[in-house]
Amino acid sequence: EEKLQEIEEQKPIVESLIIGDKTVYPYDEKTYSISENITGGRWEISNKKAVILEQNDKTMKLAIVWGKSGSFDIFYKREGFEDIVLPITIKSL
Repeated sequence: EEKLQEIEEQKPIVESLIIGDKTVYPYDEKTYSISENITGGRWEISNKKAVILEQNDKTMKLAIVWGKSGSFDIFYKREGFEDIVLPITIKSL
């Protein structure tokens, strides 16, 4: 008789918990949201290629102010937790 082993499933975090487009174009306006079970954080952007237009603890609207290709990271930061990051690529027009 073969006994089935129960293996505890551990999901690797492949997808960021930030939901939104990973590829954008110069002068786009985009909205990003955080996974539904996460609250209490603030949004940040890693450089000056985009600016946050509005934000709350669930969503953030940004504008790409960079006219060329490039990249930046969106961060969702919460006190006492690891930052959640979504890398963004700006494609040229």
